[in-house]
Amino acid sequence: MAVTRKTGTELFVSLWAVWESVVPEALLHQNPKTVLTLLARSARPGGVFQTELKQALEVNQPLLSKLTHKLHSAGWIKITQLKNDRRRCLTTTTAAGKRALAELKNQMNALTAATPSRSRTAPRRVRPSDDAPSFDYPDPNPENCE
Repeated sequence: MAVTRKTGTELFVSLWAVWESVVPEALLHQNPKTVLTLLARSARPGGVFQTELKQALEVNQPLLSKLTHKLHSAGWIKITQLKNDRRRCLTTTTAAGKRALAELKNQMNALTAATPSRSRTAPRRVRPSDDAPSFDYPDPNPENCE
């Protein structure tokens, strides 16, 4: 059986279909890398503070707030304010969020593993040796010379 290679566009469409099948509608148009990174970081033991998420995701506070609200509404993360410092919020991934993250990773890894990567080697540059002929010949038309 021959292995068919997917083009970049076909692979993108397949990955997007996986994204659409797992992610709630409110999160469909969010950056997948941002959502996956947020879920993975929040899945750490003890969770992660939103200030750390903001720096790791390189997003501004309003965007982070909207994203965490959508993930919280979907039941994928839990947001807890500390009793001793109500300015700081701790974000942790719920069991449902961990299942969704695992499902996304498994399905996307299966798609990318099935697509063999092509090696991209740069064309070799041939450097002229000292005894190689020179192509800097004088212009045969004396009018062009200064």
